[in-house]
This record gives sequence, structure tokens and C-alpha cells, in this order.
Amino acid sequence: MLHSEGTMLATPTRLRRAVALALVCAPLATHLARAQTSRKIYRVGVLWLIEPQPWIAKPFMNELRRLGLTEKSNLQIETRSASDISHLDATAAELVALQPDVIFVATGTVAIKAVARATTSIPIVFLLSSDPVERGIVASLSHPGGNLTGNFIYVRQLDLKRLQLLTFVIGDDATVGVLTGRGPGAWPMQVLEEEYKQTPAGRTGRIRFFFFEEASDFATCFEQIVAQGIRGVSIASSPVATSYVSHIAALTERYRLPAIAEGRAFAESGLLLSYSVDWEELAVECAARVYNILNGAKPSDMALSQARHYELIVNLRTANALGVTVPRSLLLSANQVIR
Repeated sequence: MLHSEGTMLATPTRLRRAVALALVCAPLATHLARAQTSRKIYRVGVLWLIEPQPWIAKPFMNELRRLGLTEKSNLQIETRSASDISHLDATAAELVALQPDVIFVATGTVAIKAVARATTSIPIVFLLSSDPVERGIVASLSHPGGNLTGNFIYVRQLDLKRLQLLTFVIGDDATVGVLTGRGPGAWPMQVLEEEYKQTPAGRTGRIRFFFFEEASDFATCFEQIVAQGIRGVSIASSPVATSYVSHIAALTERYRLPAIAEGRAFAESGLLLSYSVDWEELAVECAARVYNILNGAKPSDMALSQARHYELIVNLRTANALGVTVPRSLLLSANQVIR
């Protein structure tokens, strides 16, 4: 039926249909609205020392996105960086106070312990720990217990390998300076001496140890190294060292010293060699652990993973500038040669 102006009049039948449709659609609309407003936003805390490292942060975030966790959608990242080792406890406590669903510790053993002291309930995923059972971080590698899980390595073996690679290039008769961390989490001097005695340079007394705790120590160490006529530098694994890549690279260039350190960023910044775990692989592994925990997995049941792959980077430009000949066998075994 038409109204005099040409509009359709609502008949009783049409009214009944409209009411029925409204009754059906209203609950559905309410459900959709609630689903949109109640979508779970996962909160992931990330702890760094000094500043975020892009070679770790980028693959970690990329893997989370691949698994369906994206910022501004269902993921919120809370990042905190300790200005130095002495501030790790305070920074860890600040991060824990935010009550994230899980914490990713993107640095070393000292930071892991700081977060573990701050919480026994929030799950913790750590990038890499050296000898975690010996250092009391987990109960065992297969059943860590507590609220921690992650990756591990026997770091002293890696440090010895770096020394061997460096002396292979500069000569077994060269005296080498070993830069190693001092302070919380550092190995005692007696342990270091015993470990390095396993190498040819150590057996013949051609190793000198130099210690650092913060950025200002590196310049002093290099001045002492040059004063003693040392021909090469091997930098031991340390979150402090990896936080000052460009600073250390500038010192090796200034004093024209062949050097090796942990992480491709060192070789890319000008050091002769770098040898380390595959940081990208470990970051991806940690992202998967974070994802599984957010979906109900318990860190206490997640066995630790040993770092499986290592990468050797040779900077041939630096070798040429220093007048150093890199053996062909080393070039062939390198993951990357910077020319």
C-alpha cells in the first residue's frame, strides 16, 4: 500500500518481520562489538643492556609477526634498557612492575639473574645464557623448572675458539691481548687462566688479560695493549662489549690492531674477524617460545636449546689495510667475506 506522497506504508506483516529481524540481529551485533572490544592484547616486556641491538630485535619482531602477533593489533611491547650492569636490578624491577605476560631478556646471564630476582611468577625467555645450570639459573637443561626458559652455550669454549682463529691469522708466535669483562657474572681469574692454557698461546705464556666493566675502560685497555707491544686482540663474550661495537671498532682502527669479537656487527664495523652464535636464529627461537607461552605453555616444561650454528665473518678490507694475509682455508670456511 502506498501513502499519498508515494512512500510505502508499514503493514502489520512488515512490522512483524522487522521486529523478528531486529531480535535476531541485535544479539549478533552485540557479540561482534564485544569481540572487537575484548580482543586479547598480549604484553611482552623486553630487557636490554645499554640499548636494543637491531640484529636481535629485528628477527625477534619479524618472527612474532609471522606467528600472528602484531603491534597495534594484539601485541604491546614494553622495552626497558639498563644504562649499565649496575642498573640491571632496578631496570628489571621496573619492567616487572608493568606486569607483562612474558619477559624476553635480550642480553646475558647477569640480566637474566636480575629479572629472575625480580619475579618468580612472570614467564621469562632468555636469548642466551652461558652455562645456565652451573650458574644456578635453571635446575637442568631438559627440565628448567621455575619460570625461565631459553637458549644456552658453553661460552668459554667460544672464547677459546676466537683466540685460535685470531692466532691462525696473525701467527702462533704472536702475543695476544684478551679483553674480558670484570664484575658481576664474570669468571674468576683462576678459571680464565686454566681455560686459556688449553691454547698454544696460553701454553707458551703469550696471553695477556685486560679487564673492562664499562665503556671508558676500553680506551685504557687498548693503550696498555699498545704499550706492551701486543700484536692482536681477542674480545671475550660480553653484553657490555656488544653494546659498544662502534667504540671498540674505532679503537682497533686507531691502533691498527687485528681483532676478533662476538657478533657480525664487529666485522661489519671494521674488526678483522667476528665469530659467534647465529644471533638471528636464537632471536627467532625466542620469539617462538614467547608465542608458545602466550598460548599456554609453561616455561618450566620447555627444555633449553643449545646454540647450534655459528658464523665466521672475515673483513678482507681490514686485512688489506693492516697488511695481514688471511689464509685461504679460513676465507673458504667463512660465512661471509667483506671485500
